[in-house]
Amino acid sequence: MTYERVVMVLQEIGMVPQEKAQTVLDEYVDYAHDELTPYNVACALETFDVAVSVHAEDIDYLEEGYEDLLEAAAALTRGAVTVTSVRLHEGEFVDGSRYDVLEFERNGQLVSIPAEHLSDDYYDPAAACNAIARSAASASNARTTASTTTQWSSPLLSRQGHCRRTLA
Repeated sequence: MTYERVVMVLQEIGMVPQEKAQTVLDEYVDYAHDELTPYNVACALETFDVAVSVHAEDIDYLEEGYEDLLEAAAALTRGAVTVTSVRLHEGEFVDGSRYDVLEFERNGQLVSIPAEHLSDDYYDPAAACNAIARSAASASNARTTASTTTQWSSPLLSRQGHCRRTLA
């Protein structure tokens, strides 16, 4: 799959306006015809502002990392969702894991997600993906098309601990 093919698919399903598609193609003109790896296809979704990524890299502060992640996901809904008051309530360590609760308000409604952290430097990928899913616009909002993929269930992604939540 190429950037051009990604554009065609996203436009066919109504997720990317022509102006955004052209902007991305102009930015990646030197690579627009190159075959993309499955991982790069997933990254392209972020470039088109239809997905966010939960990376497996070191982060400085968990609570701020989750806040940034959820704000990025909410931004993809084009104002249909607001995420505020992101808090991480730290639990106790049990057998090398800390069992926390990630809380945030989605359009004023409290959402709580259990999270297991092996370190203060890394997301809990499942909790992060669940939080992104819970931050998506309601099913009644026609602009929301949801597709959550993880390293275990998608040929689109490399095995680097990524999750994509696609919203339009």
